[in-house]
Amino acid sequence: MIRKIWILAFVSIISLQLNAQLSGTYTIGKSGSENYSSFKAALIDCYLKGIVNTVTFKVSPGVYEEQVVVPYIFGAKVSTPVIFEAANGDSTSVILKYKPLSDSANFTLLIDATDYVVFRKMTFSTDTISGRLVEISTYCTGVQFYNCRFLGWKNGAELVYSAPYPAGYGNTY
Repeated sequence: MIRKIWILAFVSIISLQLNAQLSGTYTIGKSGSENYSSFKAALIDCYLKGIVNTVTFKVSPGVYEEQVVVPYIFGAKVSTPVIFEAANGDSTSVILKYKPLSDSANFTLLIDATDYVVFRKMTFSTDTISGRLVEISTYCTGVQFYNCRFLGWKNGAELVYSAPYPAGYGNTY
Protein backbone atom coordinates (compact mmCIF):
# COMPACT_ATOMS: atom_id res chain seq x y z
CA MET A 1 0.00 0.00 0.00
CA ILE A 2 2.79 2.43 0.90
CA ARG A 3 4.51 1.63 -2.37
CA LYS A 4 1.35 2.57 -4.30
CA ILE A 5 1.15 5.88 -2.45
CA TRP A 6 4.79 6.67 -3.32
CA ILE A 7 4.21 5.78 -6.96
CA LEU A 8 1.06 7.92 -7.08
CA ALA A 9 2.92 10.83 -5.46
CA PHE A 10 5.82 10.48 -7.92
CA VAL A 11 3.51 10.38 -10.95
CA SER A 12 1.60 13.41 -9.65
CA ILE A 13 4.79 15.43 -9.24
CA ILE A 14 6.04 14.45 -12.70
CA SER A 15 2.73 15.31 -14.36
CA LEU A 16 2.64 18.70 -12.60
CA GLN A 17 6.12 19.45 -13.91
CA LEU A 18 5.15 18.48 -17.45
CA ASN A 19 2.07 20.69 -17.38
CA ALA A 20 4.01 23.62 -15.97
CA GLN A 21 6.38 24.10 -18.93
CA LEU A 22 6.68 27.68 -20.13
CA SER A 23 5.19 28.92 -23.39
CA GLY A 24 4.25 32.37 -24.67
CA THR A 25 5.12 35.90 -23.58
CA TYR A 26 6.18 36.97 -20.09
CA THR A 27 7.43 40.24 -18.63
CA ILE A 28 10.49 41.19 -16.61
CA GLY A 29 10.52 44.43 -14.65
CA LYS A 30 10.81 46.16 -11.32
CA SER A 31 7.36 47.73 -10.89
CA GLY A 32 5.82 44.64 -9.31
CA SER A 33 3.22 44.09 -12.02
CA GLU A 34 5.52 42.01 -14.26
CA ASN A 35 5.78 38.22 -14.19
CA TYR A 36 9.43 38.33 -13.05
CA SER A 37 11.47 40.93 -11.17
CA SER A 38 14.84 39.91 -12.65
CA PHE A 39 16.55 37.99 -15.43
CA LYS A 40 17.70 35.46 -12.82
CA ALA A 41 14.14 34.74 -11.68
CA ALA A 42 12.96 34.20 -15.26
CA LEU A 43 15.90 31.91 -16.05
CA ILE A 44 15.40 29.85 -12.88
CA ASP A 45 11.83 29.18 -14.04
CA CYS A 46 13.08 28.23 -17.53
CA TYR A 47 15.63 25.86 -16.01
CA LEU A 48 13.22 24.22 -13.57
CA LYS A 49 10.21 23.95 -15.89
CA GLY A 50 11.66 23.85 -19.40
CA ILE A 51 9.77 25.26 -22.36
CA VAL A 52 7.21 23.71 -24.67
CA ASN A 53 7.00 26.50 -27.25
CA THR A 54 8.74 29.80 -28.02
CA VAL A 55 9.12 31.87 -24.86
CA THR A 56 9.53 35.63 -25.11
CA PHE A 57 10.50 37.81 -22.17
CA LYS A 58 9.56 41.46 -22.71
CA VAL A 59 11.89 43.48 -20.48
CA SER A 60 10.61 46.77 -19.06
CA PRO A 61 12.92 49.79 -19.31
CA GLY A 62 15.48 50.05 -16.53
CA VAL A 63 18.96 49.20 -15.36
CA TYR A 64 19.25 45.60 -14.20
CA GLU A 65 22.38 45.25 -12.06
CA GLU A 66 22.85 41.51 -11.93
CA GLN A 67 25.23 38.83 -13.10
CA VAL A 68 23.20 36.49 -15.29
CA VAL A 69 23.92 32.85 -16.10
CA VAL A 70 21.76 31.27 -18.80
CA PRO A 71 21.70 27.54 -17.96
CA TYR A 72 20.61 24.62 -20.10
CA ILE A 73 16.92 25.09 -20.94
CA PHE A 74 15.00 21.93 -21.78
CA GLY A 75 12.91 22.39 -24.93
CA ALA A 76 14.88 25.31 -26.40
CA LYS A 77 15.55 24.54 -30.06
CA VAL A 78 15.58 26.30 -33.41
CA SER A 79 11.77 26.24 -33.67
CA THR A 80 11.21 27.16 -30.01
CA PRO A 81 13.83 29.67 -28.84
CA VAL A 82 13.94 31.71 -25.64
CA ILE A 83 13.90 35.43 -26.48
CA PHE A 84 14.77 38.41 -24.29
CA GLU A 85 13.90 41.82 -25.74
CA ALA A 86 13.23 45.40 -24.72
CA ALA A 87 9.48 45.78 -24.27
CA ASN A 88 9.52 49.20 -25.93
CA GLY A 89 11.94 48.24 -28.74
CA ASP A 90 14.61 50.74 -27.59
CA SER A 91 18.05 49.19 -27.02
CA THR A 92 19.10 52.12 -24.81
CA SER A 93 16.21 51.60 -22.38
CA VAL A 94 17.12 48.12 -21.08
CA ILE A 95 20.60 47.86 -19.59
CA LEU A 96 21.99 44.64 -18.14
CA LYS A 97 24.99 45.72 -16.09
CA TYR A 98 27.36 44.05 -13.64
CA LYS A 99 30.62 44.96 -11.94
CA PRO A 100 32.58 41.70 -11.42
CA LEU A 101 34.03 41.13 -7.97
CA SER A 102 36.73 38.71 -9.14
CA ASP A 103 38.60 37.75 -12.29
CA SER A 104 37.26 34.19 -12.15
CA ALA A 105 33.67 35.32 -12.72
CA ASN A 106 34.27 38.45 -14.78
CA PHE A 107 31.15 38.48 -16.94
CA THR A 108 27.80 40.22 -17.05
CA LEU A 109 26.09 37.47 -19.07
CA LEU A 110 27.24 33.84 -19.29
CA ILE A 111 25.47 31.53 -21.70
CA ASP A 112 26.37 28.07 -20.46
CA ALA A 113 25.68 24.90 -22.45
CA THR A 114 22.29 25.92 -23.77
CA ASP A 115 20.87 26.45 -27.21
CA TYR A 116 18.70 28.93 -29.07
CA VAL A 117 18.69 31.95 -26.81
CA VAL A 118 18.07 35.30 -28.51
CA PHE A 119 18.68 38.83 -27.21
CA ARG A 120 17.09 41.77 -29.02
CA LYS A 121 17.40 45.51 -28.54
CA MET A 122 19.24 45.51 -25.20
CA THR A 123 22.41 47.04 -23.78
CA PHE A 124 25.07 44.98 -21.99
CA SER A 125 27.46 46.98 -19.83
CA THR A 126 30.29 46.78 -17.31
CA ASP A 127 32.32 49.50 -15.69
CA THR A 128 35.51 47.58 -14.96
CA ILE A 129 38.55 47.00 -17.14
CA SER A 130 38.69 43.24 -16.55
CA GLY A 131 35.00 42.57 -17.08
CA ARG A 132 33.64 40.71 -20.08
CA LEU A 133 30.16 41.61 -21.11
CA VAL A 134 29.14 38.27 -22.61
CA GLU A 135 30.73 34.85 -22.38
CA ILE A 136 29.39 31.97 -24.46
CA SER A 137 30.56 28.48 -23.54
CA THR A 138 31.68 25.79 -25.98
CA TYR A 139 28.50 23.74 -25.96
CA CYS A 140 26.07 26.39 -27.22
CA THR A 141 24.21 26.55 -30.53
CA GLY A 142 21.94 29.21 -31.97
CA VAL A 143 22.86 32.04 -29.60
CA GLN A 144 21.87 35.32 -31.28
CA PHE A 145 22.13 39.05 -30.61
CA TYR A 146 20.14 41.54 -32.69
CA ASN A 147 20.35 45.33 -32.46
CA CYS A 148 22.11 45.17 -29.10
CA ARG A 149 24.70 47.53 -27.61
CA PHE A 150 27.86 46.29 -25.88
CA LEU A 151 29.47 48.95 -23.66
CA GLY A 152 32.76 48.17 -21.94
CA TRP A 153 36.40 49.17 -21.73
CA LYS A 154 38.15 49.12 -25.09
CA ASN A 155 41.51 48.08 -23.61
CA GLY A 156 40.06 45.54 -21.21
CA ALA A 157 39.14 41.91 -21.72
CA GLU A 158 37.15 40.85 -24.75
CA LEU A 159 33.72 42.43 -24.74
CA VAL A 160 32.20 39.21 -26.08
CA TYR A 161 34.09 35.96 -25.52
CA SER A 162 32.74 33.00 -27.41
CA ALA A 163 33.90 29.53 -28.30
CA PRO A 164 31.18 29.21 -30.98
CA TYR A 165 30.38 32.27 -33.05
CA PRO A 166 27.04 33.86 -32.16
CA ALA A 167 24.75 35.10 -34.91
CA GLY A 168 23.47 38.61 -35.09
CA TYR A 169 23.22 41.92 -36.85
CA GLY A 170 22.79 45.57 -36.06
CA ASN A 171 24.91 45.36 -32.92
CA THR A 172 27.02 48.25 -31.58
CA TYR A 173 30.35 47.66 -29.81
